[in-house]
Amino acid sequence: MRSFGQWFTVEIGPKRVYGLDILRFGAIISVMIHHGNYVLPDPIAEVVERILINGVSVFFVLSGFLIGGILMKVLERDGARWPVLLDFWKRRWLRTVPPYLIILTLLAFSAQIAGTHELGTIWPYYLFVQNFGVQHPTFFPEAWTMPCEEWFYLMAPLLAFALVGRGLTVRQAILAVALVAIVFSIWYRYDRFINWEGIVTRRDWDLSFRKQVLPRFDSLMIGVLGAYVARYHHAAWVRFKRPLLVIGMVALVLLDQLDHHFESTRIGFFSCVPSFTIASLALLAVMPFLSEYRTGSGPVYRAITRFSIVSFSVYLIHLSVVQFKLVNRITPAMLNALALDPSAEWVVWMNYVLYWVLSITLAFPMYRWIEMPFMNIRKKLPQVARQRSTPSVEA
Repeated sequence: MRSFGQWFTVEIGPKRVYGLDILRFGAIISVMIHHGNYVLPDPIAEVVERILINGVSVFFVLSGFLIGGILMKVLERDGARWPVLLDFWKRRWLRTVPPYLIILTLLAFSAQIAGTHELGTIWPYYLFVQNFGVQHPTFFPEAWTMPCEEWFYLMAPLLAFALVGRGLTVRQAILAVALVAIVFSIWYRYDRFINWEGIVTRRDWDLSFRKQVLPRFDSLMIGVLGAYVARYHHAAWVRFKRPLLVIGMVALVLLDQLDHHFESTRIGFFSCVPSFTIASLALLAVMPFLSEYRTGSGPVYRAITRFSIVSFSVYLIHLSVVQFKLVNRITPAMLNALALDPSAEWVVWMNYVLYWVLSITLAFPMYRWIEMPFMNIRKKLPQVARQRSTPSVEA
């Protein structure tokens, strides 16, 4: 029994913020519920879909908030120098790229054996360009978020370092990069909408507005804007945290209702252009309260925090690996071996339970054996020589 419990044990570091872990936990649960609806019958899936938050938008805003905070600390501490920028990139990419490439390669190898996808459709995934200005392919569908994140990791620091190198202060550079990127993304979606030929269908909206890199930069940059306010206007950030929490939650509920309304009608200007920015701002509004909720105790705290820690592993494996590869093979094989009726109603619920159990169970060893070794490599990277003597800040 003890060894089974250790399977789900991960180290909870002292610098974790419980409120942000709650946000991350809610995001990954929402993503899993959304993708789990592929298994459920349509009437049930429609009801479940109505109560979900937009998990991916949460991840984008949270990622922008955390990376923006790190970027400001690095620039203030070490200056805008090439070795500092390269070190920043190495540390970011060691955290996200290796686990993604390992899962991608396993899926690509499986697709070649099965003959389901040509290599020509897979190689863009290795360069993070599979949805850069084009619709995301059907292979590894949940991976559409990775180019959004990785291009953000590339471009935001590069622009901020360049502006600081040109004489702007860190405050000015971060604010300029965030605002310009937000305006650019809104303009990009507007330009695409007004030049769209014909009616924008739900699928068009999903693949051409929601799941491409440039249209979604504002969600990440709104997180950076939040990090800017939290760092340079912290008193205001904390003072209004409760009213902002209420405003953010009400706005998210209203946006969800509008989304379902527009889903039953034609997709128009609101859904294609401002809705992404408004939803991201609503999510940002809840962060002052949650970012000040530092720690907790008890089994619920430990469960939420541990699941939050392995959320990236969950995200990488829960759909293409677990649902498409494992559940879709295990269930037919088991039913055939036991001579059971595959059309029975209970089979759907067995698939759903299996999807959740395998996703959660396999995420912990993936975190321990794939994510952790690369994070340990990151910890061993030599420190860049600093311009001034200040305490080290863990990125």
